[in-house]
Amino acid sequence: MQTLFKSFENQKFHQIFINEARFAKTCSLRSKYYIDKPRSSFTDLSSMVVMKEYGITFILTGDDHFNQVGMGFIQVPNYNS
Repeated sequence: MQTLFKSFENQKFHQIFINEARFAKTCSLRSKYYIDKPRSSFTDLSSMVVMKEYGITFILTGDDHFNQVGMGFIQVPNYNS
């Protein structure tokens, strides 16, 4: 945990909070993808909102939801290739 805390202190990581605007965008995504992707979690969707906002394309995950939404995210490693 100390390494993690030091990374925040050294600005290697940034905490990004879900404010009202991001929450509203996440709710919109949830409404949009609920029928086709009912297992996409609110946490995943809020991460997608933040990633789009910050121009983050690559995501280190084993979760296919980031590929399934068609928002241009690139999963690393890509288990589907």
